Amino acid sequence: MRRIDLLSALETFVCAVEEGSLSQAARKLAKTPSAVTKAIAGLEATLGVQLLERTTRRLVLTEGGRLYLATATDVLRRLADGARQLSEHDDEPRGLLRITAAHSFGHAILAPLCTPFAQAFPRVRIELSLSDHYVDIVGEGFDLALRMGNYDLPSQIVKTIGSNRSLLCASPNYLARRGRPVAPADLAQHDCVIYRHPTLANTWTFDRDGTRERIKPKGPLATDNYALALATTLDGAGVLPCPQWSVVDALEAGRLVPLLTAWRFGSASFGEDRICAAYPSSRRGSTKLRRLIERVEAKLADSEARVARVLGEAICTDLALR
Repeated sequence: MRRIDLLSALETFVCAVEEGSLSQAARKLAKTPSAVTKAIAGLEATLGVQLLERTTRRLVLTEGGRLYLATATDVLRRLADGARQLSEHDDEPRGLLRITAAHSFGHAILAPLCTPFAQAFPRVRIELSLSDHYVDIVGEGFDLALRMGNYDLPSQIVKTIGSNRSLLCASPNYLARRGRPVAPADLAQHDCVIYRHPTLANTWTFDRDGTRERIKPKGPLATDNYALALATTLDGAGVLPCPQWSVVDALEAGRLVPLLTAWRFGSASFGEDRICAAYPSSRRGSTKLRRLIERVEAKLADSEARVARVLGEAICTDLALR
């Protein structure tokens, strides 16, 4: 079997396994069913091993097929990575950019960047997947993960691109009803809106002058959806930890008030105090990836500067209340 035929046969074999039938593979590859059958038969003849058992309902991998599938998949992935890297030597970004991020980060930071980025780089296509669970970017074929903390894993490059500082916030109408806490212990008398991350603990910490206070928040509302938690907090439901990048506009407009700003507040539900960009080492040098990360980094820096201005005023208020 010629090399070019071998590559085509590998692609056909992997596609047939993924689709579960020769006819489905033929449709996906825009080939005839007989061409798919011939390609796999030729591959089996070249290897001297039967790869698939054909039944009337489905395809079943033989033991040899299972072993060879891993090799075939890896070869095709490496070829695709090589083609991608060659195309990105061009100064103009192009091609597909697959990104994964948490729901809250995607809505607050990435969504406003998508249209300007598409206008600046019309030959780039963005595929954005939002999940609050850990995603294996290498195994699932993502180009970039934007994470709240550092997950130092083999074959990945991790870069800190911004602050993930959390602020304790409440709406003015809630504070008008219940008063403003002046110390962490006061939160025992307040309604806490509890955001439950699927894997992280729900603990609030307050640091000042070398001492730390820990609080396990309690309240009438708990949810695993941050957007819902934030919406109810804006409506006056209670006190909520908020990543600063998610509430810039609300803070500037006075719809939310930062609390206990004389302490360094932290919430385990939002991971570490930094935002990291993680990408496979095979994507090193990708122009489109670099351009996207630059824009996310700039937006985070702008958010941090705007929040700092609001906090300057809030700290003065908190100190006056003590």
